[in-house]
Amino acid sequence: MSRDTWSGNAVVAMQSSSEPPSGAWSLALIAVLLAITIFAVDTFTPTAIAVAVLYVLVILLSAAVLSRQATAYVSAGCAALAILSYLIQHGMFKPDAPFARLAMCLSAIGITGFLAYRNQTAQMDLRAAERELRATLDTIPALVIRTTPRGEVDFLNGRWKTQGYSEEDLRTDWLTLVHPDDMPGMAQKRAQSIATGDAYESEMRLRRADGEYRWLQSYTVAVRDERDHVVARYSAATDIEDRKRAEAALHKVQSDLAHVTRITTLGEFTTSIAHEVNQPLAAIVTNGEVCLRLLEIEPLDKNELLEATRDIISSGRRASEIITRVRALSKKGTVKKAALDLNEIVEEVIPLVRGEALKHQLSLRFDPAKALRPIWGDRVELQQVLINLIVNGMEAMGATAGDVREVVVRTRQRDSGETTVEVVDRGIGLSADDTRRMFDAFFTTKPNGMGMGLAICRSIIESHGGRLWATNNVGRGATLQFVLPPYGEACS
Repeated sequence: MSRDTWSGNAVVAMQSSSEPPSGAWSLALIAVLLAITIFAVDTFTPTAIAVAVLYVLVILLSAAVLSRQATAYVSAGCAALAILSYLIQHGMFKPDAPFARLAMCLSAIGITGFLAYRNQTAQMDLRAAERELRATLDTIPALVIRTTPRGEVDFLNGRWKTQGYSEEDLRTDWLTLVHPDDMPGMAQKRAQSIATGDAYESEMRLRRADGEYRWLQSYTVAVRDERDHVVARYSAATDIEDRKRAEAALHKVQSDLAHVTRITTLGEFTTSIAHEVNQPLAAIVTNGEVCLRLLEIEPLDKNELLEATRDIISSGRRASEIITRVRALSKKGTVKKAALDLNEIVEEVIPLVRGEALKHQLSLRFDPAKALRPIWGDRVELQQVLINLIVNGMEAMGATAGDVREVVVRTRQRDSGETTVEVVDRGIGLSADDTRRMFDAFFTTKPNGMGMGLAICRSIIESHGGRLWATNNVGRGATLQFVLPPYGEACS
């Protein structure tokens, strides 16, 4: 397949002008015969009209097949033939009607020759610019495609071929090459652009001629005419397959690191978690003993027996819930996002860290918003974030003394629809350097810290479309808070 064929109908005019077009010799022969006929009629036929004006047809036919220089020679030859015909008929120049017709004919020949020469020059410049543009489009590291207002492909640069894509497949219906999982979003953006003329950006997997799907990132803009009608759309796409694979590898490393961090944190909470589990277990034992005593008493008090049995079931469920949450945090698995209530997430985390609060001799208080819009997220990852933020708040108060020793977890609903979670401590606060660097990997102020907890927290919140930051309180302490978008925006 030639380069011009690959480039398509839109660049046929880019072909070299050094080769004469089809039928060039026929046009040249017609031009010669026409010149001879005009000369014969003008010279040997007694007419009172300016027959020599017809030489402009000879010039126009010549300009279609000859070079600029040859067209100039033809124009000069036509002028010479007109003058020769006048001299044969009239012998000498004199100011009469035939001379006026000659002057008019020479003016027409000159003007036509000049315009033909200028038109050929413009066409040569245009072909040179088109060749340069084609070379540029084939050289740039982007896949360029042009479509009609209806979405039909009419131009492809050479980069598509070198990247292994089929011109025939792209021209037939390039949407069929899009990966099925990416098709709905891509088709929707394309249809909206066709309807409105707006530009759009997209990421998609496109199938090559060998059947392999490659990730592409494309940007499409519409070209409009002077009446603001869309006449074409240009898309430039770049291959981002390597970037996507690197992102997937990085995400796996981050996921593994987050899992290690969760296991390490749970290891540090062993005593606290055991205390939380022991409480319902002790209640189960106590209520079991009550049931035994009640069964020995006559007559049998069924109401008290039922109440003690219900307490046993409630305590068992509480212990089971704590163990289930610990198992979920320790389990290594893929991210599973769903619609979540952040109040519920906080309530699930507090029992796991309550023992840590007792160890630091402080209170842990939850101040929930009355009603929160659901957010779109992974339950385990958000629990991990909350545990890290709460523990950081507790440790910030480890060396402080005061009347108020508490960490407050607060949820709030913003007018924008976003949900904010704040972890407020009454510690020593943050220095300017801490505020700037505390979310950087490997930065820590703890003697035995790895400096990864808060960095992982920020990565998790950003992957949920949110933001995480820290500020000093008015008075004492600091607040670590994050904001997450509502369910509809996060999963769109």
